[in-house]
Amino acid sequence: MYNELYETVPDLRKIMTDAAVRDVNIGNQVKMLSRYVSLNETFLEIGAGDCKLSLAMAAHAGRCIAVEVSSALLPKGDLPTNFSVVMSKGTDIPVDSESVDLVFSDQLMEHLHPQDAAEQLKQIFKCLKPGGRYICVTPNRISGPHDVSGYFDAIATGMHMKEYTYGELKELFCGVGFSKVRVLLARRNVILGSVPVYLFSLLERAVLFPPDLFRNKILDFPLIRLLLGVKIIAIKLPK
Repeated sequence: MYNELYETVPDLRKIMTDAAVRDVNIGNQVKMLSRYVSLNETFLEIGAGDCKLSLAMAAHAGRCIAVEVSSALLPKGDLPTNFSVVMSKGTDIPVDSESVDLVFSDQLMEHLHPQDAAEQLKQIFKCLKPGGRYICVTPNRISGPHDVSGYFDAIATGMHMKEYTYGELKELFCGVGFSKVRVLLARRNVILGSVPVYLFSLLERAVLFPPDLFRNKILDFPLIRLLLGVKIIAIKLPK
């Protein structure tokens, strides 16, 4: 499906995101992620697209792996020797068990069927070393829908198969074996710290409590929308 999409609309990436803005976003992501990986460790990005982030991370990690379902946007030419691409069927992470220190995905989980998302999460847990981390960035259901269905529906029914709350994600992550799940507090991807998920679950409940008219007004506040942007860090603790 994604191969056909990119072949039909070759300039899709340019249409969706201004190149200069995307470069700034990638720079901010590198600042965030480089805190969690070192030059003797392995970084893996799921849903890497054109791999610009993974290539940028090659300067901060000993090994960088980009996982993709489509070859349409993959880079060509001279590439860093510590960078590689592996193709996935969508839920599998085709690398060795306990071989990765940091896994990252951005705007990916919402595109998977819930059953596939759970299976992919199992594969992520499996590939992480003990003590390894998974940072997941995904839209929050409370402030959505965040796909085209936001113009005509109350829940995601377009390219987003399911959008999640903090509470739902914690339950899902803990269900596959992650022992520690926290919310990353970040401003422009600069990490300010992390807090327990239950604090943000309380925020979600507070936003959901008022009638729809007042809830929409609450969601108009930039700070509320910022706080509801999901950045989860899950840690695979040693046995």
